[in-house]
Amino acid sequence: LPLDGGTVGIAHYASKGLNHLYNEMGDTLAKKYFGKSVKELQNISCTGSTPRGKNDNGTGCYSKEWWKNGMLKFLKDPNSKKIQQDAWNKNYGDKAKEYADSKKEKGWKSERAWAIAAGIKNSTGMSGLRDHAKNKSPEEALASYAGNNNHRIRRAKAINTIFPLGKSKK
Repeated sequence: LPLDGGTVGIAHYASKGLNHLYNEMGDTLAKKYFGKSVKELQNISCTGSTPRGKNDNGTGCYSKEWWKNGMLKFLKDPNSKKIQQDAWNKNYGDKAKEYADSKKEKGWKSERAWAIAAGIKNSTGMSGLRDHAKNKSPEEALASYAGNNNHRIRRAKAINTIFPLGKSKK
């Protein structure tokens, strides 16, 4: 997608999140698909001068044919899904689960609670997760996070669909 200068994959990697994906690819795959090392890719601003939340204004990665073509080839690689999942877990999922596990006594002990923590962390970082979850149950944290922001409300609805309240698998 052209969003934020270039957004890709199952976790909508964009901006700095792409660096996690490049790390997980390693130099071999980075060079195979982009002709550049991981460090070279990380030194490129994928947003360019594109304002956050806007489509590539011609300065982002999406407008660079070498990047767009390389990313499309990478995403078609049969190993791409696992690489993306591993990158997401290392940088978002595992840390969110660790945070939720540390708050079990406050109701953070279900798959739904972990999904809420992971969704908030993926969107706002660890400090955002701490802010929204401070002294709150998972449900209160989700409500605090979503507020009246349409994007965040859609994320909350997705969590509610996949992890319905009261029907946790854990």
